[in-house]
Amino acid sequence: MTTTVSLKTAVIGTLMLALLVPAMSFAATPTVTDLQTQYQTLMSKFEQLKSERRGPNASSTASSTKDRSGKASTTVDRTCMAAAVATRESVIKTAWTTFTSSITTALDKRAAALAAAWGASADGNREAVKKAWADWKKDRAAANTELKADRKEAWDAFKKTAKDSCKMTTPKEEGLEKSGSDSINL
Repeated sequence: MTTTVSLKTAVIGTLMLALLVPAMSFAATPTVTDLQTQYQTLMSKFEQLKSERRGPNASSTASSTKDRSGKASTTVDRTCMAAAVATRESVIKTAWTTFTSSITTALDKRAAALAAAWGASADGNREAVKKAWADWKKDRAAANTELKADRKEAWDAFKKTAKDSCKMTTPKEEGLEKSGSDSINL
């Protein structure tokens, strides 16, 4: 008759044995040094068992997390995720800088056009005023559209990197917000 023992059962048995044997020894009370040595030995055995369970190709930065479905994933590369987040945030920051520059240019263009329209005659050039405001609305809409597209592209690239390279489904908290939550109306 053959008996098989799972890795979890073996780890628990080893830990219990290592903890119970000194506790049942009434001959001498262990010193702090002895306890520290036992602790370090147990931790090294535990780390060895964990690395054997993961396999030879496991990343040293892997951790146990849960994805959206609640299933445990043990192959998440934290360094990869940190790099993916940094890239995403950098692209979003650049998108906001471009948006700000576009809006500033459009505001300067509108101010110059309105000043010229009102300075042209005593009552102002009504058609030039309408055109200045129409151009502003068009430029503002184009800047908003570009910002949304750049943000979506950054998030899509992040999700793809997280899934393909980092082997992780992004959690709900790492999702693209609604477009109105971080943009302003001018």
